[in-house]
Amino acid sequence: EVQPDYLYGGVYAVLGAFWGGRSKAVGGDPEKARVFHLKAKSYASGKSLIPAYVELRYHITQTTDQKAFETALEEIRGFKPETFPAFRFINEVIQQKTEVLAKKKSILFGG
Repeated sequence: EVQPDYLYGGVYAVLGAFWGGRSKAVGGDPEKARVFHLKAKSYASGKSLIPAYVELRYHITQTTDQKAFETALEEIRGFKPETFPAFRFINEVIQQKTEVLAKKKSILFGG
């Protein structure tokens, strides 16, 4: 049974990664992934960066959508972890992991 509020939408983020982290050729489904990411973000709003990072890492990099990549980077960078102290550590770690991924942008998108 799905508990949508667990980890502030984290369960939907996992489902989004499942469907979005693979190309269509091997069973991925970008549309299903997008639906799950939107659900996850609705529970995470102002609390958790887990859904935003999972979407960035697994779905956006798979679709090679550089504009979406940039938008997601800015969303994560603009988040203020201190606004939700209960999840601050996790959100700060996610921001650091995002910067590591940002450094790989040229590998992911060429150029």
